Amino acid sequence: MRDFIAGRNSKGELRSTYKPGVTSARLDRILPEFASTALRAAMADYNKRMKGFVSEQAMIVGVESKTSAPVSLPRSQTFESLSHPGLFPTGEGAGFAGGIVSAALDGVRVGQAVIAHVLT
Repeated sequence: MRDFIAGRNSKGELRSTYKPGVTSARLDRILPEFASTALRAAMADYNKRMKGFVSEQAMIVGVESKTSAPVSLPRSQTFESLSHPGLFPTGEGAGFAGGIVSAALDGVRVGQAVIAHVLT
C-alpha cells in the first residue's frame, strides 16, 4: 500500500494468505488517474482515522470491478417476477443491486418474501 501511495513498484518477497499468490504491479498504471488519485487520498484519510491502516504490511490485492446489470427483471412489491410467477429475481444479475453488500441485502429481503409466499 505504501508503494502504491508513493507511486512505485513493490520490491522483495510479497507474502500474502491469498491462495493464488500475489505479484507486484503498479496499480496506478492499471487504473485511470482519477481512480488512483482518489484511492491515494482515501487511504491517507483513512489512515488518519485508523492509525496503522497504511503500513509496510498493508497490501492491496486485486481490483474488484463493480457494475450493475444492464437489464432488470421487473418484480412486484412482493418481489415476485411480474412475467414468471414463482420466480423471485434477486441481486445484481437481476438488476436489483450494484455490489456484494446490496446484493446480500436484496437476497435477505427476497428470501423473506419467498418464505411468506410459501407459507400463504
